[in-house]
Amino acid sequence: MSASLDARLFSEYFGGARAVHVEGRQHHVDVFYTLHAETDYVDAALITIFQIHLEEGPGDILVFLTGQEEIEGVERLVQEQLQKLPEERKKLLTVPIFSSLPSEKQMRVFMPAPAGYRKVILATNIAETSVTIPGIKFVIDPGFVKARSYDPVKGMESLIIIPTSKSPGSSKEVVDVQAVKDQGSAFDSTQRVNLRSLRIQQSQRSNGATSLMLFCSSRL
Repeated sequence: MSASLDARLFSEYFGGARAVHVEGRQHHVDVFYTLHAETDYVDAALITIFQIHLEEGPGDILVFLTGQEEIEGVERLVQEQLQKLPEERKKLLTVPIFSSLPSEKQMRVFMPAPAGYRKVILATNIAETSVTIPGIKFVIDPGFVKARSYDPVKGMESLIIIPTSKSPGSSKEVVDVQAVKDQGSAFDSTQRVNLRSLRIQQSQRSNGATSLMLFCSSRL
């Protein structure tokens, strides 16, 4: 069972296996892409946060970022920009969430913002399908994720930032369309035409030597 699976792809792979679809309640979501690829997606996300805060109606904001360092950097920039606004415009509460954050602090994302405030949640992909956050009306997706990748020339693995995909089963696509619990908007800082059709699978980004040696040692 999955909310983010490309059922057709897997059904065809298993010889036309039957897929059972359970209808869920969906609200209309307007999805916006940039006309040109942003050279600095973090800066673009920051600008979009304040455009929403200053120009749009009530509703919390969910922003996808690639890791803790980016989240803490954007949180600091948001606080700096808030100091430049009139007092009545400063009612924006930043709430980070990433895997290494203590669980009691992660729970803050589920708490409603104080009266008159808007909450902006700065999240890694932990918020893609792992959690459902109430109150989200705006989603900002810069279009990049951090993934483990193997470099055969250097012979080592590292975490690198790569573009996300536009496949129907990608987690971000699901969040953009389904996690908004009321009519809302999703802003993507990438050009739709430049997104890969399918996400590069981990098996294509990993060192296959370990798996091959395990297979050989099992004598299958």
